[in-house]
Amino acid sequence: MPMTKDEKIAHGKSQKLAKHNAKLHAIAERRAKAAKLDKAEFIAAIVRGEYRPITAEDIAAEPTPTLAE
Repeated sequence: MPMTKDEKIAHGKSQKLAKHNAKLHAIAERRAKAAKLDKAEFIAAIVRGEYRPITAEDIAAEPTPTLAE
């Protein structure tokens, strides 16, 4: 059974969100490793203002990681 228009739109949005989250995860993991912290500690340090935040430009510049289905 083919997808309806609404299903296609929802699927596209979920794929876009998954790609965004994968890029954000990759950036956070890489920066946390460089700071010798785990990812959760690194994100807490960003919130406290100890490290610069991950910006939209950072996410846009990140190559798209391979998503596991």
